[in-house]
Amino acid sequence: MADSAARTYDLLYIVPNKYSENELPKIMKTINDLVVKYNGTVLSEVNYGKRRLAYPVKHNHYGYYILIRTEMLGADAHALNQILRVQDEVLRHLITATMKKGDVPQEADLKQV
Repeated sequence: MADSAARTYDLLYIVPNKYSENELPKIMKTINDLVVKYNGTVLSEVNYGKRRLAYPVKHNHYGYYILIRTEMLGADAHALNQILRVQDEVLRHLITATMKKGDVPQEADLKQV
């Protein structure tokens, strides 16, 4: 089944603490350029700043969390995922399909029986 319509995705990535805050805008631009290269459109971007990781990852205890909302085809999102795996500037990343407003589970739906 081929993807024929663009979907909205959330890309959350962590930049390792070895990079300074001064280097962060350049890294964020590089990632945004990758999204555009893979036929995506950056809808919004949020920098959550430096945070402690839940557990050390590649000897890093802190990282900068950045969330990008993008619109792209599923195949392009998959290709972007593969490229982000080998980026030195990205410690971890996750691409998820954004839920539509009506699809977001309510608190009552999440309670265990």
